Amino acid sequence: MKSNNEILTYHALDYDTLSDYEKQEGYIFHIFTQNLSKDSNTKDQSLESNLQILQDDLNKIYPCSIKVHYINDSLFENCEKWVGAYAVYYRLRITNEVDSNIKYVLSLECDMLVNADIRGLFTIDMESKFAYVVHDYFFHTQKIIQHKYNKDKFLNYDKHYFNAGFIFFNLESCRNINIWEQAKQLFKDYQMDFAEQDVFNYILKGNVGILSPCFNYMSFAFGNYPIRITKDENQQNCDMYYTRKQLECGLENVVVYHYTPYKPWSPPIDSKYPSRYNYAKVLKAIHLWEKFAKITPVYSGEIQNVLDSIKENEFDNYTIFIAKKLENIESNSKKDLENLAKKIRKRMKILIISQISLFTIMILLIFKM
Repeated sequence: MKSNNEILTYHALDYDTLSDYEKQEGYIFHIFTQNLSKDSNTKDQSLESNLQILQDDLNKIYPCSIKVHYINDSLFENCEKWVGAYAVYYRLRITNEVDSNIKYVLSLECDMLVNADIRGLFTIDMESKFAYVVHDYFFHTQKIIQHKYNKDKFLNYDKHYFNAGFIFFNLESCRNINIWEQAKQLFKDYQMDFAEQDVFNYILKGNVGILSPCFNYMSFAFGNYPIRITKDENQQNCDMYYTRKQLECGLENVVVYHYTPYKPWSPPIDSKYPSRYNYAKVLKAIHLWEKFAKITPVYSGEIQNVLDSIKENEFDNYTIFIAKKLENIESNSKKDLENLAKKIRKRMKILIISQISLFTIMILLIFKM
């Protein structure tokens, strides 16, 4: 894998200045999940038991521990549910939930797969930045969100609009701006297009570091939409705010896959996905997820059942996929024919008018003679 310094540069921490605690090897996994009980202190015993087994198995490979944070959904009653749940908002309480002695947290959504060593991230000197992020697929410089009640108020976003699936937080800086309190006010006053992503982008705006797209490879986006314009080709109107070299280098060396919007555990074809999506282009990323999912301790059985169910319906799913493609082609062909007919009619009208004009001129000339 190429060095990230070939893609984007950043300052590294001086190892000698780290405390003994910071020099320790190991990961702490913080899982934010819904509290299903009215009693906020009640734990999901089955979940706790399974995660303990998972932790023990993972420790045989690399030192780690798993901590579960049960989030009460009543905190988000003023927020609009996203895909039928409030889970996307849990991270807005990250500085409220994790211990105050924790300086840095790498936040990954549950539809992501780490494909390479990420310890290098923790060598970044965060300085006073709130976070390190990866640009979203589409350029959002012109993104504006209007106030619910005051038409003269707007939320404006800058050129560094990022995808919230991957956020490497500097909690020391974030604790100074009280993300959760700001978020509550924003949800009260504005209707967000992309839930917590719009909120994080607005609150952290102007003080984020940018990482290579290799840390947030949005599989369906990169698999189906070619990057037509990069920032070195047109800085004000580009598809993604990276140079062509940064993009190519990053996409050749994927560290973290982000399965958005299509999920490997979902049927390949779903009515909510447009027919322009090319399932075949993301098969490599999907098969990689399946490979690691099958060997995951504790939950491998449940995952295998899901995969088996998808495989059983694969023929039907592909039949639907092909039918949608043909329907799309037929629709486009019909539109093309209609446009062609309009052009022909327009040209015929011009031709007829020209002939009438010529005939009129000839008559006038005859009369003059």
